[in-house]
This record gives sequence, C-alpha cells and structure tokens, in this order.
Amino acid sequence: MTGALNNTLTVCGNSEVFIPDGSKCCMGTILPIFGDAEQQWPSALRGVLYFVGLVWMFLGVAIVADIFMAAIEQITSKETVVYMDVHGKKRRFHVKVWNYTVANLTLMALGSSAPEILLSVFEILSGEFFTGKLGPSTIVGSAAFNLLIISPVCIMAIPSPEIRYIRCTGVYSVTAFASVAAYLWLLLVLLGTSPNEVTIGEAVTTLLFFPVLVLTAYAFDVGIHRKMMRKVLSAHMDEPEEIPKARSEFVAEQMRLIRESNPEASTEDLSNRLKVELAKREPKTRAFHRLKAARHIQGERKRRQSQVDPQVKAAMEVTKNPDQKEQDKSVTTVQVQDVNSDISDGNFCMVGFASSRYCCSEGDGMIVLNVKRTGVTNVPLSLSYQTKDGTAKHTAKYHTTSGQLKFAAHEETKQIEVEIVDNDTYDGDVDFVVELAQPECSVSVLLGISKATITIFDDDDPGVLRWSQDTYICSESDGKVALTIEREQGSGARVSCSYTCEQGSAVAGKDYEHVEGEIEFSPGQVEYQLEIPILNDEAYEKDEYFKVVLSDPQGGVKFDSLTDGGEEKCIAVVQIFSDDNVKNNVDKILSLVDKDKLDTHVASWKDQFIEAFWCNGSREDQKEASWGEYILHLISLPFKLIFATCAPVGIWGGWACFIMAICYIGVLTALIGDLASLLGCSIGLDDLITAMTLVAIGTSLPDTFASKTAANDDPFADASIGNITGSNSVNVFLGLGTPWVIATIYWLTVDRNGEAAAKWRTTYGPTSEFANLNYATQCPDLCFAVPAGNLAYTVLIFSVCALLCLTMLALRRWKFGGELGGPFVPKVATSCFSLSLWLLFIALAIIDVYK
Repeated sequence: MTGALNNTLTVCGNSEVFIPDGSKCCMGTILPIFGDAEQQWPSALRGVLYFVGLVWMFLGVAIVADIFMAAIEQITSKETVVYMDVHGKKRRFHVKVWNYTVANLTLMALGSSAPEILLSVFEILSGEFFTGKLGPSTIVGSAAFNLLIISPVCIMAIPSPEIRYIRCTGVYSVTAFASVAAYLWLLLVLLGTSPNEVTIGEAVTTLLFFPVLVLTAYAFDVGIHRKMMRKVLSAHMDEPEEIPKARSEFVAEQMRLIRESNPEASTEDLSNRLKVELAKREPKTRAFHRLKAARHIQGERKRRQSQVDPQVKAAMEVTKNPDQKEQDKSVTTVQVQDVNSDISDGNFCMVGFASSRYCCSEGDGMIVLNVKRTGVTNVPLSLSYQTKDGTAKHTAKYHTTSGQLKFAAHEETKQIEVEIVDNDTYDGDVDFVVELAQPECSVSVLLGISKATITIFDDDDPGVLRWSQDTYICSESDGKVALTIEREQGSGARVSCSYTCEQGSAVAGKDYEHVEGEIEFSPGQVEYQLEIPILNDEAYEKDEYFKVVLSDPQGGVKFDSLTDGGEEKCIAVVQIFSDDNVKNNVDKILSLVDKDKLDTHVASWKDQFIEAFWCNGSREDQKEASWGEYILHLISLPFKLIFATCAPVGIWGGWACFIMAICYIGVLTALIGDLASLLGCSIGLDDLITAMTLVAIGTSLPDTFASKTAANDDPFADASIGNITGSNSVNVFLGLGTPWVIATIYWLTVDRNGEAAAKWRTTYGPTSEFANLNYATQCPDLCFAVPAGNLAYTVLIFSVCALLCLTMLALRRWKFGGELGGPFVPKVATSCFSLSLWLLFIALAIIDVYK
C-alpha cells in the first residue's frame, strides 16, 4: 500500500502487482476489478478513475448512512410504561427505554462513525491481521476534521449576536476529556508501555474504555436528572403546596406592617420598602407566579381593583422588569422649557405624571393617569399627550388617545383616561406608554416625569389541559371511542392544541382510523370530546392499543406536568379488546409481526422503491425538480435502488433495517479502502495522507451538514458540538479497540510454524525495513506489530490541536456565554483559529511523511 514516492516495504494481505514505472500496489479486498491488467493502464487515468469512484462511494455512504440513522432513531425511540404515585394516585407515564446519553454514545455514535470503524476492521481482516495505515490514519484524520472543521462551521452558522451553549455540561465534560485522553492513550500504547507493539492487555483495555465512557457519561446524566426530578417531585408531591395570597392583599399587608413600624414613612419610603419585600417574594417572573396563584385559587378570573395607590404599584412593578431600568432613567430625566433667570427667583412651575409606572387589569376597562403641577400655579398651562405602543398594541389592548391638557389658573391636577380593551385571548402581561410634550405657559416650565408606562395584566387565565383518564377501553364492535379533554385551573381565554394518533400494537387503517387536527376551547369551555373511529376486521386478534397525543398548546394554555407527557405533550392510551377474546382472553397465536403490520410494512417497502426511482420522491414532485436535482438523482439512482431493499424501519423495531444498512456500509467501506489505496498508489500519495485528507473528509461530510443543521435548529449546542467529542472518543475505543483485539488474539493463537508466522518473520525480521525496531528481540514468539512511525507523530499533533480548540470553546463559553455564535468579529476570529489548527495539522503530517 505505498506510492511511487515511498519505496519502503508495506505488507499486503493479498498478492502484490508490480507495474513498469516501478511503483507497487496491493490488491484490495474487491478491487481492482480487472486485476493485473488494470495495473497496466496509465497512472493518470487510473488516478482519475479511482478518485471519481471514491467520491461516488462517499455519496453512497451518505445515502445509506441516512437509512442507518433512521433505523437507530426508530430503535432508540422505543417507549415503555412506568407508574408513579402522584398525590396518592398511581399515574401512568410513557418513558423512553434508551437513555439519551447512552443512545448518543452507542448507536448514534456507531451510526456516524461506522465507515471509519468498519474501514479499520476490514483493513485488519483483509490484510491477514497485519496492521495498515488507512484505518488508524482515517480515525485520526476524521477526529481532526470533526473538531477543527465542524466546530467553526457550527460557530459561523449562528447569526450574530445569537448564542448557543451546551446545556448538559457534565456529559460534555466527560466526552471532551475522553476525546483527548483517548489519543493520549494511543500515544502511550505506541510509544510507552510496549513501543511499536499492541499487546492483548492494551487492546482489551482500549475496547473496555468504551463501556467505561458510556457508564461515566450516563452517571453524570442521571445524577443531574435525579437532582432535577427530586426538586420537581418535592415541589409537586412531597410537600403540601401553600396557596399564596393575592398580589394586592400581600401589598396591602406589607403597607400596614411598614406603617405600623414607621408611622411617619413617606410615600417614597413606602415604595422603596415594598420593592425590597417584593424582590424577596418574587425571584421568578411575574407571569410564573400569577399563573401559579391562579391554579391554587381554582382558576377564577380576578377582576378586583387594586388596593394600593398607583405610585406604590409603580414602585412594585419596577422590581419585576429589570429591562425597564434604562427606560426608567429616561423617564425621570428633567426637561427644561424656556428656562430663564426667573427660575433662580422661584418664578417657574413643574409638571409631569404623578408616577412613571401604572398598572391595571384587562377587566378594569379604563385606567386614569394623574398629571400634577407644582410651583407657580396661578397661571394657565397647557401641554400635549400621546399614547405609544410597547408590547401592547393599540386597538388590540387599548385605544389610542391623544390631545391637550389645559390647566386653569390655580388648577394643580388633571387626568388622562385611556380605555383598555378586554379580549378573550391570553396575551400575557403587556405595556404601552403615554408621553407628555410641548408645555406652554407664561412662566418657565420644567417637565418632570414626561413618560408613564402602563402595564396591562392579562386576566384571561388560560388554564391547564389534560385527559380525563390515562387509559380508554373499547371493543372492536363499538365502532368508535370517545376521549374527553378537561380544562382546569382557568377557562377565561380562547386556547387550542393539536392532536394526533400514534401507532402502538394497533395499526392505523386496520384497527382504527387515523385522525389528527386542532382542538379549540372557547372562553368558558372546560371540556371537549374527541371521537376516534374503531375498525372491526372480524379477524382473530390479540388485544391492541394505540396512543392519542396532544401537543403544541396555543393561547397560553399548558398541559398538566403531572400527567403522561409532561408540559410538552399529553398522552392517552386507547386499549382495543378483540371481540374474539371476550370469552377467552388468551393469545393462541405467537408471531414476531402480526398480519396488519406485515401488510403495512409491505406497502412501505413498495413505497421505498417508488421514492428511490423518482426524482424528489414522486412523479408529481419530479415535475418541479431542477436540472441540478435531476443530475444528482441520476448519479445516486443506483445507490437509491439498492438501498431501497433495506427493511422498513417499522419491522422488528428498526433492527432489521439496522442490520441490513450496516452490511451495506461494510461493503462500501471495503470499496472505499481499496479505492483510497489504489488512488494513493497511482498518484504517489502515501496512504496516511490519503486517509487523513480524502477519506476522512469524505466520511465526515455528512456529519458536517448534520451538525450545521443541528446548530441552526436546536436551542442548545449539545447536538452539534457535544456530539463531536463523543464521536471522536468512540472512534478510538471501538475503531481501534475492535481490530486490535481481533489481531492480538490472532497472533497469540496462530501456528508458530505456519505460513502466517513465516510471513511475519520476513516482514519484521532482522533483514526487513523494521530491523531497527528489534522485533526479533522484543517479540521472539510473534506479536501484533504496530510501528509507531508517522502515526504517533500525527496523534501527538492532533492532541495538541484538540486541547487548543477545546480551550478556545471554553473561553467562548466564559466570555460570550456560549460555544456557538456571538458577536461577529470574535465569531470569525475563533473560527479562523480553529481552521488554521486543521491546516497546521495537515501540513505537519505531510512534512513528516515526505521529509
């Protein structure tokens, strides 16, 4: 497996072919197709053909990898039912069988790293258990590409100044540490404990690091999960929940206590004291506490008037909205109109709102704002006022108001009335402003508080949705099943949610009619009945079930967090009892797949071929395809038709598709290994460089697009950056551990007097190119020889670059609050830094090989 520029001997598992120009190529597992004759073709022609073939194989891997990942998604999405005591009542919950972290580090990592892992295994098997360059070098090159290229791609994918950060920092810390430690361990094996040799102990240890990594990451994940669950359960189950007092009652009580302790307290002192007490009482947002209080007060709409002076309310509200601090500063800025020397003589007046902040409820219908003037009041004064939208929009939440306030002589107070709109939609608490401007008076005027912010409390409590029961039971002959959705803890707003059916053991179209749509609750409506048709096929069947799922709540409504599905969705199970089993409830027929599901899967298999044949998946969509899509479709059509033979993901829970897809990946990987080796041979490129560049890039490109999509779509960086470190760790522990274990066992058990032993002694004996490594002395009884050479150097360079890149990501988290995105200039700078590390890694590897 060497090129024309490298005359050192490389071991070939199969026969070697010598060609006239002096270069030597190894026969691959499958290629060359035309055998010895193909090696007589011009090197340039063979190089072009092998390169095109390699790129085509990469396309095939990308296609089958999507099928493979779909199977893994089906496997890891499997759910089981658990029962928990909630307020003394046993409730059913659907939970996933696979823990997210375990799935991510096992099946998901296998899906993304399968080509690299299988390439390393096939190289050992096809090379008669001698080590090769392609497998290990591809793993190191792929790790470098993943971390140093995909990371900046994801960083740049987030528009400035948005940020994405890693949420599960515990799991990420474990995988980040392992992603560097794995390669340092590789260095230790190659140069330290047993130089240029891998022992059975080192091979097994490398492979065992994989379950250790999974268990450690799982422990961190479960530890965090248990703390969160303990906190949630203690808040909702173990301790009796206290029904808090209404907000106005609390403020009134605090006012009384403050006045009792300090009868001379001014309004300003009272306001400041209330700020402190409310800050202690409300560490979370206003909406959270208000909705929680509404739950405990049976969801009644509260339209009571405030018992506190508006100025006290204003002080109260300041504590709840830190974002208003800058606005409040501008509100209290003193503006001067026609200031002259009369001010020094006290011949001026000040006019402004009595408070910078006011609040009211939707049900109040109107809010009154007081405008006061002080100083010289024995002369007329006029000024204009105008409402302006904030988060509250005119017409929808209030009616626009504007005009002139005219103070008569000796008049000190005027009022502005703004009509509030009471709708039946939950909008949350919103605000708007009223501004004063253009004061006119015969004396100098100072504008005091010229802008007042009015917060409108939304009293349309949307409530909580839940199924009336966890499980609904029906018979096939019933024809339909009725499910009841209950609305509790509030019904003042118009709300809605989506519903859909999900298959269980019952099959849509065979056992029940699939329905989906949207449910809307009118104001005051507290119940909705959903009917689903049940189909009677009059066949002997066992009892079956399907799920009905509520999702996407709109209008402020939530799902009951203490029911199956939590706050994100609400799940009910419909159990269908077969009429044949009424008298005898014992299954007489056992099978892996029942008839209904088999019919469905056969139809799905047929659809796979139809989608593979037509551009964009169907005859109709093909009419809208562009020329570029046509060309790409024609190039990939052979792969699409071949891979359409993979079993639909619904068969055997996805395992049938999993097995077939990984077999296809194995065949493509063998072809990639042959093509890469032949390409390097024909153009004089060392296998190590071929693997670290062409092969590593080709096998990692699908992950690049997947990570970029995850960075854009997910609110966190775990699925993009977090998965890179896990994948890099798995590449070493599985991609090298597995073939090492196979090879070390082989060389421990091989016949010492056989043909393989003779070939080993020729390859590594005193007269071989590896004579300086003293294998004859180090391994007199044979061993799995792995000359460190260029591989150790590239591993060392990558380890340094990986540490620098991970440090850069940590600094981004510390400085900007997230690993991805952020301000434009730092985003570009850190991306260029990571890219430069990859270029440096490749450059140093090339220099080391050809020095």
